[in-house]
Amino acid sequence: MGNTFVVRLKKRRANFSNLIVLIMLVAILGYLGYRIVPVYMAQEAFQEDLLHLAGRAALDQQDNRTIAQQVVQLGQARQFSIQEDSIRIQRIPENPEVGIVVDYTRTTEFPGGYIYVFHLRSEAQGLL
Repeated sequence: MGNTFVVRLKKRRANFSNLIVLIMLVAILGYLGYRIVPVYMAQEAFQEDLLHLAGRAALDQQDNRTIAQQVVQLGQARQFSIQEDSIRIQRIPENPEVGIVVDYTRTTEFPGGYIYVFHLRSEAQGLL
């Protein structure tokens, strides 16, 4: 009878250990999601802003320098790092369409001093 008690105790400890590992894994994945998902949500919002900007640029026939400055301002508002030389504005001659391609980054720090840089790209086409 003593052996069955010891076996049950070992099974409970194993189950408890598995539960602790599972909880830790879920906590780590939850924290990573908490830190990473907002970056991609901000990218989606930036993409939407970029589409509106491209549409306005095509409608108002803005010059490339003005468009680039507005893209940098939009990126800063979403906490992205955008260099003007990473913005490509494409135009088709004799056509009011404006295409904007932007490469940008966002830096996130994780516990333990680990720094990760997200390299992102957005494209928008403004049609008249």
